[in-house]
Amino acid sequence: MGVVIKGENGTVLLREHGVVGKGKAMSNNVAEYAGVLHILKYLSSRPPGRVMIRGDSKLVINQLNGKWRIKKGLYLSIAIKTKELLAYLRGLGSQVSFSWIPREQNEECDALSKKTASSASRSRPYSHRG
Repeated sequence: MGVVIKGENGTVLLREHGVVGKGKAMSNNVAEYAGVLHILKYLSSRPPGRVMIRGDSKLVINQLNGKWRIKKGLYLSIAIKTKELLAYLRGLGSQVSFSWIPREQNEECDALSKKTASSASRSRPYSHRG
């Protein structure tokens, strides 16, 4: 997962990446939802405002915009958590919207997620990093 949060003037407020899961419990959709959830958690510690979340996953963006239903899959539980936190933030007055962008326009986050994936694949099994 890779996340970049920028202020109105383009200043980077947060740049993070991390491993969300691995093996059979992991999918691209789980990682995409984990990124959005990470952003929403960041927003929950801030005053309500207007936010545009851009992502290159048509599934996640369309589901969070209410265009597509959340059905089943590995991402189901994290999608539900994301929708719940989104509803909570909107209830506090945050105006959160979602926009799909092509992967080529999401290079910064894509590079962060690949950085995590490559370092995770080099680590030894059963190692712990705290």
